Amino acid sequence: LEGTFEIMKGFTLIGHYTDFTNRNPNNIPFRGTAEKSAAAWARYEFQSAGLKGFNVSIGANWLAERPGDAASGLTAASTPANPIPNKPSFYLPARTLVDLSAGYVRGPWSYQANIDNVFDKRYLMASISRFFVYAGPGINLRASVTYKF
Repeated sequence: LEGTFEIMKGFTLIGHYTDFTNRNPNNIPFRGTAEKSAAAWARYEFQSAGLKGFNVSIGANWLAERPGDAASGLTAASTPANPIPNKPSFYLPARTLVDLSAGYVRGPWSYQANIDNVFDKRYLMASISRFFVYAGPGINLRASVTYKF
């Protein structure tokens, strides 16, 4: 589910929510796949003559817990009449991140600064197994200058 709304001139909200099932034939979720996620982004473009061209944004995105490893095969307790599939041995916890952005457009030039993970949240981004788990990046600053021709 996704929606974009212009609340008033220059103020836009964008949001999404996803709830799906992504599993193997044994009904075991795939490694690294969050079956639920949500995000929201609010952007305001200044309309007054003195600030025309400036914009600011804030957004948050959330991922539910995800299996940390790929479970496959059947347990030793399985029988031909009662197969018992292996399950993931651990899950990466759910996380929520907040981002900020500010920009300016003047003619063919645009300037933008972003701050990702504003609150420097510590989280686990991905994993291959219990022995290879990757931490997500901390606060991150980015800037760009674009010329359109």
